[in-house]
Amino acid sequence: MAKRKLRCIVVDDREYLWSVKPIDANYILVRLWRVGEGKQVLANVRIRFDDPWVHYGELITARTEEAQAAVAKHFVLEPLRPKDVSVLIRQLELLAPNVGHFEWSRSGGLVAVADATCPGQAVRWEVIDPEFTRD
Repeated sequence: MAKRKLRCIVVDDREYLWSVKPIDANYILVRLWRVGEGKQVLANVRIRFDDPWVHYGELITARTEEAQAAVAKHFVLEPLRPKDVSVLIRQLELLAPNVGHFEWSRSGGLVAVADATCPGQAVRWEVIDPEFTRD
């Protein structure tokens, strides 16, 4: 397995490191660190990305407008870019400054999850009311 590349990004005059690794054919894991804070991970974030090579068959057989619309609706084929990472970091710093696991939708949603490294996990929670507790 190839060594993951650490990338550096500056967001609001603060340096961060980030890495990307595939979880499965439909998700990637982005790990974020603040520079100067050691190995303490800021967040593990699961992001939807459908590997086009894995879904090659479905993608090349979508010839009609209807089929192409279905592909656009059901597959996330845009790669993660540094501008996406900067938006993600701003959301994390604003909404969830503590270390955690999250799932992020590029359309704007940051949701806490029990384990971002687990691809099939469906358990999600959001802190809506701090007085609310589960039984």
